Amino acid sequence: MEAAKAKPRIDLRHSKWGLRRCSRRARDWRTSTWGKMVQEESYKDPDTPQGKNFRRRFRMPWRVWEEACAEVKAKGWWAAGSKDATGRASAPVELLVLGVFRMLGRACTFDDLEELTDVSAETHRR
Repeated sequence: MEAAKAKPRIDLRHSKWGLRRCSRRARDWRTSTWGKMVQEESYKDPDTPQGKNFRRRFRMPWRVWEEACAEVKAKGWWAAGSKDATGRASAPVELLVLGVFRMLGRACTFDDLEELTDVSAETHRR
């Protein structure tokens, strides 16, 4: 007798419209394009090629971006360290602030930001 082939597991989730298939992948902002950039030290120096790229992409030097992130955290405009509905850590403030500056500087879409940060377009929209 031939062994039965294993069927892929279908993930069903409840929504207000009943059961639905869910094929979303787990997102990790640390592996996104901007997530890697935020973790790299070479972008902090405005005289390096990476620092110049940062200034060109976001229309400000790294230091000004850090100050903006600190102000957002200090005023409590985004609940840093909070959890989403599934218990995962929420999106980092740093990536959301970068998204705001990219939208203001280049008029890109929320979908563009989702591709660059691995943070949903809906989260960027809020």
